Amino acid sequence: SASLTSSKFDTTAANSFVASLTWTETGITAARDAKLRIRTSPDNVTWSNYCGPDNANVANCDSASYFTNNGGTGEPIDNIQIPAKWFQYQGTLTSTDGSGTATLDNININYDTAYFKLTQTDGVTTSDSVNAGTAYPVKITAIDSTPAAVTKYAGDKTLVFSGVTTSAGGYVPRLAGPDGICTTTTTVTGDDLSFTNALVTFTNGTATVNVCAYKAEAAAIGLTSGGIPSTAPGNNFTLTVNLAGVATLTVDQITDPVAAGTASNVRVTAKDTYGNTATGYLGTITFSSSDAQ
Repeated sequence: SASLTSSKFDTTAANSFVASLTWTETGITAARDAKLRIRTSPDNVTWSNYCGPDNANVANCDSASYFTNNGGTGEPIDNIQIPAKWFQYQGTLTSTDGSGTATLDNININYDTAYFKLTQTDGVTTSDSVNAGTAYPVKITAIDSTPAAVTKYAGDKTLVFSGVTTSAGGYVPRLAGPDGICTTTTTVTGDDLSFTNALVTFTNGTATVNVCAYKAEAAAIGLTSGGIPSTAPGNNFTLTVNLAGVATLTVDQITDPVAAGTASNVRVTAKDTYGNTATGYLGTITFSSSDAQ
């Protein structure tokens, strides 16, 4: 057998991935074969193994596997090699008849770029509204430039969300745990997931998370992971977060101390559980005082 290893190639984009490999081959017989493997890297420092197409029976890139279909179809890249800014291929010719090898030529590596698209669970709609503190399901799909789903993007991924801010009451955004319920603590607790460091499992290029937003705002939810962004037009999700309902009334701006019989201005602010001001509140307020006079 004989092998040829290519130079390292920089795609220049952190969200690149190898979509397919094609090549021309001649002299293929039962005793002679031509096959390829690739390896990838996000930074030209840490590289995967050389391996062939995705092997569901092997957790990591299977170094014993090879691409053998020179037409580039039916052999999807291994999921751990998505995304990858750098790649390198290795061509191998094998022969068992002792009279020479086949030929391998015109090797083409076709690569694309991956993005995240955030939608409702229907996979289409990119906006909706929800009350503060109520979990909202958002579907995440890894897509290519066409934009078709990158179905081999799979496994546990660390996600960094953006676009949702902390409420006035100090409640930070987060992802609900498996129970799908937003906790009513200011910080991430229990089985909740951090909004900026969430381990989420993808299957066939998709995952669904329950977003917990506490600040009343129009939030443009974005996402990145391992170089894959959601910055292409239309890929972010617009979630209008409404008040959760008036929960408290706060009183301030009273002159203190104040002489008996002297008037003082008073400001009353209606807020929901998470500290959002209820700007449209029109309820009747009854004042009381501990002063017997």
